[in-house]
Parts: sequence; C-alpha cells; structure tokens
Amino acid sequence: MPSYAGAPRLFVPTKRSQAREGERLKIKVVVLDNERPQSATLYWRHLGEGAWQERPLTHVARAVHTATLPAIGQTSVEYHIKVRAASGVTLRWPATAPELNQTVVVIPSDSTD
Repeated sequence: MPSYAGAPRLFVPTKRSQAREGERLKIKVVVLDNERPQSATLYWRHLGEGAWQERPLTHVARAVHTATLPAIGQTSVEYHIKVRAASGVTLRWPATAPELNQTVVVIPSDSTD
C-alpha cells in the first residue's frame, strides 16, 4: 500500500452551509500525513456568540476522521477544525479560522421546501 509523502494537509471533502433545525451534523475530515495527528479537534459555537465548544475528531480509517455537532437549534452555527500533525505543525480548516469560520445556516423545521 502506498504511503503519503507530502506535507501534512487537512481538508473537508463536503462542506455543509445549511442544516435543518434539530439535525445532528456529521462532519467528515481528511488529515493527510505519514502518521496520525497528535490532536484533532472540532470547535463550534452559535454564530458569533460565546465561547467555543470542543469535540475531538474520531479516527475512522486511514486518513479519515469524523465529528458530529449536537442537534442544531434555531440559531445558526459556525465551526472550524484544528489539527496538530505528528510533526507538531498546526493545520486549520478553513484556512481563515478562527477569524472566519464555516457557517451553517439553520432552516426552521416549520419551513416548506
């Protein structure tokens, strides 16, 4: 099996920009490196409000990790991911985090499609 020889890299293959009220949003993260990261954490909060909540990423297989946001209420949320690679390098997604993060807008449960 070939191994990854490039610089450590972090990406989210499918980013969600909206979710239904009450939905638990599962986020898939790929961490490319030749070793498992020292740490991998999802940070989230209600849009622009309060302290960041933390959830560790769970290693699934090979370079794939996941984390699930708790059921989203009526307020939109923002999140970002921080990984400390085996070499000690810090990776962030999106690259602008924590100043600019991925936003998830809530679609109220009573809305019609």
